[in-house]
Amino acid sequence: MNHYFIGIKVPNRVALTLSQWQQHIKPYVSYRGWVHELDFHLTLKFLGPVSEQSVAQLEEYLQDITVPQFDISINGLSYFGKKEQPRVLFAKVQLVEPLSDLKEKVEKAAAALNFDQDKRSYKPHITLAKKWKDKTVLSTSLNNKINDPINHFRVEEFQLFKIHPQNEPKYEIVKTFTLKETGE
Repeated sequence: MNHYFIGIKVPNRVALTLSQWQQHIKPYVSYRGWVHELDFHLTLKFLGPVSEQSVAQLEEYLQDITVPQFDISINGLSYFGKKEQPRVLFAKVQLVEPLSDLKEKVEKAAAALNFDQDKRSYKPHITLAKKWKDKTVLSTSLNNKINDPINHFRVEEFQLFKIHPQNEPKYEIVKTFTLKETGE
């Protein structure tokens, strides 16, 4: 079975800037995997292995989600894991109410089809690199290495993605869902 997730594809202009950020910080970090520019996204829900039948059902539930379009801001870099050798390096995304509402509605849609619920609090982010690769230690602040600010971008839609782990880019958009207000 293929693995899937629900997320927000990053607009091309933002992806280009994030790719430039990667180039600026590569000399200062030691990661095995760098996210491809076409794979930048904001995860709403990781699903794991999903049958084709469940994908079709999930698409119906996701189609009914009503959340108005909204803006989100990217606020520099952060990481998951130890400060000296962070597991994941990411661009921080501000958690605004419409994003929180969208996340909650995606969780409810997934729960209706018996997908596991996320137990951790939601920390929106866009992964730039993963898997620290050696014993070197991060010894500098990376935020002062990026000089192209990304103030915000408009979220008008979200996507269901299929994961192709051996490919580059790895993520295929299966279906796009336009954000809409109740009654549209």
